[in-house]
This record gives sequence, structure tokens and C-alpha cells, in this order.
Amino acid sequence: MVLDAANSARTTGGGTRSWEWARRLAARQHDVEIWTGTGERRTETVLTDDTHFRVRSWGIGYANSFNRMQRLWSFAKFTIMATIRILYCPKPELVVATSTPLTVAVPALVGCKLRGIPYL
Repeated sequence: MVLDAANSARTTGGGTRSWEWARRLAARQHDVEIWTGTGERRTETVLTDDTHFRVRSWGIGYANSFNRMQRLWSFAKFTIMATIRILYCPKPELVVATSTPLTVAVPALVGCKLRGIPYL
């Protein structure tokens, strides 16, 4: 599982770190899912030349044009949703948290500590 509060598809610009983690883990036969707050609320399967993985977007929304309070609210919603979901989802093999701000580590640390999941 890869947590990335503000994930961008490789074709839309922005950071690609979560995509690279997902692609490389999936190439090693891991079942990979990216959880992100950006984009429309949906789940899609991303197919590459050598592998595939799922992206679960929660439709929280984030834009560089957001004022400080809008940004804080966006990241708080992602943190709360991801924390609840990581506690009740099927237990993943590994959690990778990669995003700014560092609040993305909160759901990963809580879920990993309480459920004994390795964390990167």
C-alpha cells in the first residue's frame, strides 16, 4: 500500500514518487494500491508495460491555489480517512507513506503500530 495525499498521475505533472514505488513493488509481484486524496472519487487500475496496480482516489481535492485553511482542511481530511481505513482494511504486507506534508505519516504510523505492518 502506498499513501500519497496529493498524488499526481505521471501524465499530469507533479511528483511521481508514489507511482515509481507502486510500479517497482508490483513488478516484484506485490499487490499494490495507492491511496490518494486527489482526483475524482474512484478506483482505477493502472497498466504499464511490465505491471499493474490500483489507485484509489477519495476526491478530497487539493490545489496550489488553496489558501492556508483550505490546505490544512484537505490534509486533515486525508489523514483522518486514511487512518480509519488503514485500521479496517485487509492487512497489507507493507505501507509506504510518501507525500508532503509529513502528516501522511500519521495514518501509516498508527496503522503499522497497531496492526504490526512494516512501514517505509
